[in-house]
Amino acid sequence: MYAELNKESIMMIPRVVLDILQYRMLGIPKLEYSNNKKIAKQIIKDNSKDISIAGKTHFTYMWITDLAVSFKGAQTVLPYSYLEKQLQRILDESFMLGYVPTCFSKTHSFNMPFERQDNFPCLIHSLYHLKNNPDYDETNKKEKQNICNIDKIKTLYKKYMGKYYDFNNNLLQKDAIHDWMDTIKRPSSTFSNLFLLNMLKQYEELTGEKTPYESCENALFKKRWNGNFFIDYDSSGDYLCADANVPVLYFNLFSKDIQNKIHKSIESSELLYPIPMKTREGEYECTFISSLWARNYHSLIWPHLGLMYLNGLKKMNLPYKNHLKRLDEHLQHYKNFLEVLHMNGTPFSTPFFVTEHSFSMAAGQYLELVAV
Repeated sequence: MYAELNKESIMMIPRVVLDILQYRMLGIPKLEYSNNKKIAKQIIKDNSKDISIAGKTHFTYMWITDLAVSFKGAQTVLPYSYLEKQLQRILDESFMLGYVPTCFSKTHSFNMPFERQDNFPCLIHSLYHLKNNPDYDETNKKEKQNICNIDKIKTLYKKYMGKYYDFNNNLLQKDAIHDWMDTIKRPSSTFSNLFLLNMLKQYEELTGEKTPYESCENALFKKRWNGNFFIDYDSSGDYLCADANVPVLYFNLFSKDIQNKIHKSIESSELLYPIPMKTREGEYECTFISSLWARNYHSLIWPHLGLMYLNGLKKMNLPYKNHLKRLDEHLQHYKNFLEVLHMNGTPFSTPFFVTEHSFSMAAGQYLELVAV
């Protein structure tokens, strides 16, 4: 089954149709601000009402992954109390359910299109950076509470590891096929394992509890490293995949030698042009029915991945501004942060689907990059 059957999935259909009609008649809405930083700030503010939504049209729910990827940039714009409220709700509701669901509406949680193995790592990433917010100690002293409820986090961690982690291979189970690429079936994708590895590191710091971090790191290196970069998943072939490598730089994982080899591989690849960045060399084959109306959706340019890469370069003190210049020119042309682009840089569209705009992940990553 492609998706869990819920009313949200059904309600999205007319919104997607309306998006297509609006795009055909009016194009992508332009946010009239003088620079891209102001546009990004306004998107984060506009998308942060009762819940922190992923986008302005058909993605009007809170995906925990989207929240996490935008979180550090969002912290430069949104008050601590707002972000704390969002994470408190996610943590409490997840604890009651026994797992972290994919999406949240104003009233309840659900999985769309399905439960994913990157949900819990993204919750930990968000909690970790909330705790490192300068307002964290002051607020918790004043309120006499702790958003990072260790008992709840430990309970969710044990359930997550029991469900998804293969303690023999020290990677995610092979049947863990659902991540942010929801039109592609990637068993135990390297992307998801990198988010897992980062979670193991951050979980240790949050709780003081030992994790199989080193075993997971060794397994990834042994099974997925080809000498120049990490492959997409077991038996995927040796094409270069952005999301199997960019998180290494963004999360500061593995050694500097590995990071530098990844950097060299990406810089000499086709992934950065015309705009950072294409998801992989070549194209994915259709594996889910959604590919029929959004063909090549996950084989094209996703600016939030490009911005994660540039944030990784910035952390490594490597040049990134030439890449940013091309992306800035694109952003100024459309005056909006888009979800996905065709390879010529135009907004992704098919007869049945069009890219989301006011995309929180890209706006948050941009703010993280340009924050002083």
